[in-house]
Amino acid sequence: MIPRLEFAVLGPLLVTADGEQIDLGPPKARGLLALLLCDPGKPIAVQTLINELWGEAPPKSAAKNIQLYVHTLRRALGDPERIVRREPGYLVVVAPGELDERRFAELAAQGAAETDPARAARVLRTALELWRGEDAFADIQDIPLVRSEARRLAESRVVAVRHRIDADLQLGRHAELVPELVALTGRNPLRERLWARLMTALYRCGRKAEALEAFSEVRRVLAEETGLDPGPELQALQRAILTSDPALDLPGGRSPLRPHTLPGDLADFTGRAEELAVLRETLSGERDPDAPVPVVTVSGRGGIGKTTFAVHAAHRVSSAYPDGQLFADLHTRADPLEVLGRFLRALGVADAHVPEDGDERASLYRSVLAGRRVLVVLDNVGDEGQVRPLLPGSGTCGVIVTSRPRLGGLACTRSIDLEGLSDTEGLRLLAAITGRRRVGAEWAAASRLLRLCAGLPLALRIAGARLVARPHWRVADLVDQLGDERDRLDRLRHGDQTVRASFALGYHALPPRARLLFRLLGRLDAPDLPSWVAAAVLDTSLKEADELLDELVEARLLDGTGPARYRFHDLIRVFARELDEPGDQEALRRAFGGWLALTDAAHRAAGAGVYVGETPRWRPEIATAGLRVADRPVALMLAERTALVRAVEQCASLGMDELCWELALGAMPAFQQGYYVDEWLQVQQRALAACQAAGNRRGEAAMWHLLGSLHAWRRRYAEAGGAHDRALRLFQEIGDRHGTAIVLRHLAVYERIAGNAARSVELARQAYDLLEELGDGSAAADALHQIGIVHVENGSLETAVAVLHQAVEQAQQAGAVLIRTQSSYWLGEAYLALGRPAEAERAFEVIEEFAHAIGGTAAFAYVHYARGLLHSARGEPEPARDRLVVALEMSRELRDPLMQVRSLHALARAYLAQSATEEARVCLDEAMELCRRLDIPLWTARLRDSLNELPLGTPVSRAGVRP
Repeated sequence: MIPRLEFAVLGPLLVTADGEQIDLGPPKARGLLALLLCDPGKPIAVQTLINELWGEAPPKSAAKNIQLYVHTLRRALGDPERIVRREPGYLVVVAPGELDERRFAELAAQGAAETDPARAARVLRTALELWRGEDAFADIQDIPLVRSEARRLAESRVVAVRHRIDADLQLGRHAELVPELVALTGRNPLRERLWARLMTALYRCGRKAEALEAFSEVRRVLAEETGLDPGPELQALQRAILTSDPALDLPGGRSPLRPHTLPGDLADFTGRAEELAVLRETLSGERDPDAPVPVVTVSGRGGIGKTTFAVHAAHRVSSAYPDGQLFADLHTRADPLEVLGRFLRALGVADAHVPEDGDERASLYRSVLAGRRVLVVLDNVGDEGQVRPLLPGSGTCGVIVTSRPRLGGLACTRSIDLEGLSDTEGLRLLAAITGRRRVGAEWAAASRLLRLCAGLPLALRIAGARLVARPHWRVADLVDQLGDERDRLDRLRHGDQTVRASFALGYHALPPRARLLFRLLGRLDAPDLPSWVAAAVLDTSLKEADELLDELVEARLLDGTGPARYRFHDLIRVFARELDEPGDQEALRRAFGGWLALTDAAHRAAGAGVYVGETPRWRPEIATAGLRVADRPVALMLAERTALVRAVEQCASLGMDELCWELALGAMPAFQQGYYVDEWLQVQQRALAACQAAGNRRGEAAMWHLLGSLHAWRRRYAEAGGAHDRALRLFQEIGDRHGTAIVLRHLAVYERIAGNAARSVELARQAYDLLEELGDGSAAADALHQIGIVHVENGSLETAVAVLHQAVEQAQQAGAVLIRTQSSYWLGEAYLALGRPAEAERAFEVIEEFAHAIGGTAAFAYVHYARGLLHSARGEPEPARDRLVVALEMSRELRDPLMQVRSLHALARAYLAQSATEEARVCLDEAMELCRRLDIPLWTARLRDSLNELPLGTPVSRAGVRP
């Protein structure tokens, strides 16, 4: 593919191909291309090329060297048709738009012919921006023809500059032209027309004496350099200045005012680099007056620093708006009509000429701004209606709008949504306010202060100001004061600055129902909340809850974190909790009851059995609406995991012991799937303590059951048995048959692991009979599943197949997805042992479906393990080994020692199938060591048998395998 070339001569010679700079080769090759580019498309004679490149003493090989340089250039340009042999020499082919000199000439001619000064200035600026320095062919000045062309282009550039200056003078930009004209006359002291423009600009700035001094200077320079006096144009201009000739004023009368009403910038402004870059990119540079006016909206919650950012950004781009900057705070002056009047007066319109009618004011405002470069900053806007009358009509202007809500109905070029400062930015701001040494000396306390202020710039500024006003305080002293959230907002006050006032502004603008919802949601400790919780605390419909949540989000008092999920900013939650709401205990109970409804549905769908207390569930049909619990039960539980942990803690602190233990038990599937051991233990201990303090023996029994399940999940079977024994005694003492059956089912597992097959079947059968009687089909299926496993491990394979088929069918009838999957897995193992791999594969497919439905490492570990067993059964040791290695690594990641033992044992058999006895020994040694720690007699015996099967003389290794 032929590259797209661009040739640049307005500066050092540069050629790019698809944006990448080309190496043109040796200096003579560069010089040859420069010569051809002096008049592209026209051939230059070979002899002329030789004379220009070597002067009066060319080498004898000059003509051949020219051919060599042409070859070098063709290869560098990637296109042999770019440099063409055409008698009497060579020419370079340049397509339209490829040569910067041609683009400059076209734009310069267009700008000079333009009658509209604003458009002329824009086009001429675009032309002059093509120059990359003062001189064309800047790096090739030793070739006469190129040097001559460079002088011609320099003259064209000066003419374009002069035309652009004339356009700017007509637009009233004389003040910003003075520094540029001083520099230009210094570099070009003999150009009288530039001196004339300097004198005119100085005069229009009210600097009449300096304008006359400029005339004296040019007269002196001309006399010294040429012996001549200034020409008629300069002499006439001098006389006009002496007499203050009105003809020197701008067309149309006096100069328009250039308002600069921006508030002062902050010296310690910190961070927001990416957002500033977006704003500068959008609002800097030249634009067509007929283009849409660029508008940047800056939104964010109260105290996030919208005004500070907008003012700082406006100062950064102010050089692009030399005709002025306008600022209005629409919080205190919310009427756009009144703001239009202030803007018009600031732009030089006399009071008598400001129309009373709003439409006429807006029309005059747009007319005054037409073609001018003015930046308009509208701060604290409430809605789009306040903004539209204040938008200029000319694309040469720019607008910055700040607001709490996102102004989705406003046609804007870019939207910036400000978030809290990062840790680095926050500490830098604190150091800028209080001093680097103070922050550096207490870095840990400063980091804690940053977290207490939740990255909110207003809070950090107030905290910093308090420290500056109290030099005897340590940073840690202020941290201690802010530690109690009950009076944190009282402490975040300095002078007239207060975080609370910033939040209250948005809160009091809400309708009553939205304010009520804000107060109630603030009582919940969950870090984020599903939308149905809003319906629960208000005891209303999802429709009304969603509408009120939208109002809170629009007011920036609540943040959307994903589909139908919301969270509070930390300090806003503190503000919400200051607002007492009678009856909010019942609102909390409804929210917790909604989470219970979710855990019930997830337990049933996962087939884990449902053991429930007496707590009312809040409207399960709403709590589970649209969540497809049956499709992804554990995924749903994982999404609510942190909320459930916080809910358990909050129920315990509020004395809601029944809710507390039910939520703790309900969260178990999420803890299992993600292996969240610490959180599992945390909620168990918290709920157990709450139940014991309240004398709630059923809840206490349920929590011993939860602890036993945790120990079993960690393969600590002795500890699990002890906890479940305590649970069983308590359930039997209070006559709870359902709780008794569930615990018996678990005790059956421990007996199986210990190698007591008959006792395991007996306990599982007792559990099954009770659960069938009580109508808990999913838990009954699990009891059957346990019986089937015993038969698989004891070699009673046909019996195992029959029992496990019954377990699968019963689990399917009960909608117990998890039990159906587990039973299908063991059914697959039974079929493998019977030598029926095709039936085993069909059984294992159920595991794979389940893993893809719920996700999670644990499920996929079993998928790889089952596939590894299947490959081994088919005599495919290499794919078996690959699958089993993955299963082993996943079980290590999960810290599941029993799954590691199973994977290591199967992996050893795969190695033995390849006669890799040393690797097999390593796997079996590691598995045996794990079994010793776990005290699993069944697997210890199985591993010992496998070790005895190894050929004699196999090296013994105690090193763990790391395939």
